[in-house]
Amino acid sequence: MIHTTVILYELAKLTDEIDKKFIISSSKLGSTLGVSQQTASRYLKELEDKKLIKRSITPHGQEIQLTTSGISTLNEVCLNLNQKLFKKRVILKGKIVTGIGEGAYYIKEYMDKIKERLGFSPFPGTLNLKSSGNFKINMGDGITITGFERDNRTFGEVKCLPVKLSSGKKNINCHLILPQRTHHTDELEIISKFNLREKLGLNDGDEVEIEII
Repeated sequence: MIHTTVILYELAKLTDEIDKKFIISSSKLGSTLGVSQQTASRYLKELEDKKLIKRSITPHGQEIQLTTSGISTLNEVCLNLNQKLFKKRVILKGKIVTGIGEGAYYIKEYMDKIKERLGFSPFPGTLNLKSSGNFKINMGDGITITGFERDNRTFGEVKCLPVKLSSGKKNINCHLILPQRTHHTDELEIISKFNLREKLGLNDGDEVEIEII
């Protein structure tokens, strides 16, 4: 029996954009996985039953699309593997500050795209961290949220980078969000499906650290 995440990974490799639909035959998937066509078809049915993929039959093969749950499953595996495989830790420290309220507006505008790419609906707001110096972040390996236009306004491309936010003995996996590939700034914004202030009991002035995963 091949693990669900292995099958999801092989399916994800077949598309340039993980949330888009693509066509695959059971025989091709079976060849990729080293199993029979019947077994591959059964695997797809099981993924569909678990709501990890959406599936429909076409004259050209099976049309597959990873669901937000499927994408979230792969993201979680990726985070866990990175923590195990890469020993170098990049730690940034900052203090919690209250933003000017723009975070909630932009998260609302990017909500659907964040859900598509990261596999969760973010809390409508950001957690802001401020440093006495400059944070130096390389976002080259971040997850790209493509730009778009809405109501005659342009919203630019942003990058999301998996991080672990820690306060005392409490920690939680979330994402750093920045509008450029490489960014030097004295303030960072963190997004999560949770209200991080409530989840970790944070107040302005509390010092926290983020570990880039």
